[in-house]
Amino acid sequence: MDGIRVDIRIGNLEVLRCPGLWVDSERHRALTRMGVVLPDPERDLFKAIVAGLSVEIRMGYRGENPGVWTGTVSHVEEGGTKDQIMIGVVGLERALVETRVTEAWVSESPEAVVAWAVSKAGMVAGRIDSPGVILPRVSAGDLSVWDLVRGLSVSCQKGFDVAMSSWALWVDDKGRVNWGDFDADGDGPTIESGALLIQHVPSGAGFDRHVVESFLIPGLRHSMLFTLKDVFRGVDGTFRALRVRHEIGDDKARTFVWYGAEHEKY
Repeated sequence: MDGIRVDIRIGNLEVLRCPGLWVDSERHRALTRMGVVLPDPERDLFKAIVAGLSVEIRMGYRGENPGVWTGTVSHVEEGGTKDQIMIGVVGLERALVETRVTEAWVSESPEAVVAWAVSKAGMVAGRIDSPGVILPRVSAGDLSVWDLVRGLSVSCQKGFDVAMSSWALWVDDKGRVNWGDFDADGDGPTIESGALLIQHVPSGAGFDRHVVESFLIPGLRHSMLFTLKDVFRGVDGTFRALRVRHEIGDDKARTFVWYGAEHEKY
């Protein structure tokens, strides 16, 4: 496609041709997931690319700063045709899912436990907010860091009546782990009629998510703010992106953004 550039490195392999690519990040979900479709008629890549290899994806418009996504190979499977393979990739959050914790705390704050667990996973803490409570006892019996933090949210919600539905644990574009009810850093885009906006489909139910289809916005991630100006539906406001999916194919590049009420249940 004219104007779109995609640079991918998998281990020591520099990808020269990529028939398909998608990146999906979602607030309140453990992992950012990516898929890279590669031509492989001789099955050389199928044998050479293995789980655990590092992956870096740079995508965007020529002459502009690209969106950069990093992670590791999770699996390799058949692609859309017999001459292709699809490389499954998971983001840096993998460490939060795979690191197991067996520990107990007495009279400790949730934010202190979260900061400790993030360090245990070998990651750097960014902004870790405080729910404003002290937990009498916290026990983790072979839990992942992700599940431990979700358990802390449950304790705050049920034990202290702290509204935790909009709190999330996520890794930002600088690789820092954040926890709280706040937005990710970054200049949010404006998606508006006559410009980036292709389609806007509001939900028919109050608690469901609305979805916006736009031309590619390569740096947009979940938890970032974006402004939507849809003159046809009379929508003009700024919203938190709850899920963002980028898709690049041979003939088009799109970004899909979901927004609406957050209603995680604890």
